[in-house]
Amino acid sequence: MNRPLDRRAVLRSAGLFGLFGLVGGGSVLAACASEPAGERVRVDGDVDRALLDAIDAEAQTAARSVIDFWGPGAVWRGGAQARVRVFTDQAGFVAAGGDPDESAVTATTTQDGIVLVAPQLARAASGARVFVLTHELTHVRLGVRSAAQHWVAEGAAELTALDASGRTLTTYAPTLVARVKSAQVPGGPPDDGELSATASDLRSAYQRACAYSRFLLARSGAAHYRAWVEAALAGATSPDFSGTFGGSPQSLSAAFRQWLTGQVDAGK
Repeated sequence: MNRPLDRRAVLRSAGLFGLFGLVGGGSVLAACASEPAGERVRVDGDVDRALLDAIDAEAQTAARSVIDFWGPGAVWRGGAQARVRVFTDQAGFVAAGGDPDESAVTATTTQDGIVLVAPQLARAASGARVFVLTHELTHVRLGVRSAAQHWVAEGAAELTALDASGRTLTTYAPTLVARVKSAQVPGGPPDDGELSATASDLRSAYQRACAYSRFLLARSGAAHYRAWVEAALAGATSPDFSGTFGGSPQSLSAAFRQWLTGQVDAGK
């Protein structure tokens, strides 16, 4: 069993309960696998065929969004496929490497790049599944082995999913919006502790990582932002943050607060 990194799509933290809601459904009938020729993701799991086919289609959509944002990279070069495993049993999800906290963690990407989907996500609305699959497949595309600060990877994954969803930052991030409106405007991204699976407010931390990543993208442009993220996650010892974004994280605090307040005021 491969041990997963502490990088998980957190349904609550992404605000998906408010955006999409959860729905019932999904019974265990038989082990199925779906692998249509030429598709970017192989999806398998002990779920009924209708649910498997639905998640397969959503995974292909998610993969296309990731490729549109980041390019195919090594993961999808030469027609290769990523892999998604769907579970309807929480014990099976945990045994495969998923997090046991079913109240928060709904998907995990293992060290070898397999996306594990928990029963809670399998039963969720389609839009929620697409969002989380896009998040996780971004981790697969960018690589799960990295010593970079967690916000770099989690912010990039959330930003990719948010961009693909067509949602505004303010509808995606109600917890963060509430903080801004109460004059508690953060000055930077969350630290690693705030993004750990046991953190007290993962929702706010993920939203802040996403907002900070969007701020950086707005400052540098998409090409420079992507190049910096890839360098940071590939293990570059000192990717040029200041040269890419026009200042150090500390010196950009005021600019981030101003930008974020402007986004909230404009409902963007």
